[in-house]
Amino acid sequence: MLSLALFVACKDNKPKDFSDVTTEQQAPDSVFSIYKDSMNKYFGPLEQDLVRKYKENHKGMETQEEFYSFYRNTHILKNNLKKTLQAHIKDMKKRGIMAEDMPDFSWFKVVAEGLDVADVQNHKNADVFYDYNMLLRYAQKTEGNADDEYAKLIRLSFEDNRYYPIWAKPLEQNEDLSCSLLGDGKHYKVFEQIIKARKAGDLFDREIAKLKSLLYRDIFFRKEYCLTAADAMNELELMIKKLDLKESDKKLFNARMTQFVTPGKYKIQFGCESGNCQHDTSVRPDL
Repeated sequence: MLSLALFVACKDNKPKDFSDVTTEQQAPDSVFSIYKDSMNKYFGPLEQDLVRKYKENHKGMETQEEFYSFYRNTHILKNNLKKTLQAHIKDMKKRGIMAEDMPDFSWFKVVAEGLDVADVQNHKNADVFYDYNMLLRYAQKTEGNADDEYAKLIRLSFEDNRYYPIWAKPLEQNEDLSCSLLGDGKHYKVFEQIIKARKAGDLFDREIAKLKSLLYRDIFFRKEYCLTAADAMNELELMIKKLDLKESDKKLFNARMTQFVTPGKYKIQFGCESGNCQHDTSVRPDL
């Protein structure tokens, strides 16, 4: 997935730079003391200092620009933690000191409020996720509306299933594979919120464009659809009629509906919810 490292070039709202973090002695932290053994098992001194600084950055956000800086820095931290965590898990499995299934990581969200570790890949690995509800609460407390609408967008797009967006359904027999839910109204809801987020301002333009591209990839390049061709076409027709779409978007939707009329010609499969379709390996978005 693409990895965004965008920072706001604003004199008064310059993002805090994590690169200056050192591993020098920190003041005692009761939470870190309680979970010291767990943190030491999966994360090194640098990552632990980054988490401490992240906790400090929760305080004092008043503007949408400050929220944006917090969000981007949290994104960078999340990716760093993920790489370190998965490297440690791989090493421990290789040395035979960890079972194949993941242990309980519920303690992590106590140490790093707003981030959570959960098992993925049929419980064979772990990943780090945002608490989208917390991001929305923070955004709603700041001045400006662009962060509110973007936080609503990512909250809507992922809900409680943070590994897949709401417009895709993982298969019970293999959660690494999924089919598109085009036809049940979720694409419509997300696209409607994309329009609202764009109208609220350009602060999150790159993030919104990335999420839109993920949604479009599901609509225009996906080969496996959970529901019927009629269901999928009905939702695309609804989007054309009800949403404030550009003419170029309408043309794309109409072209895709034409393909749905003869799906076999384009290797498109419908009715995949039961798991009876051939699947490409899905790629999970990393927002």
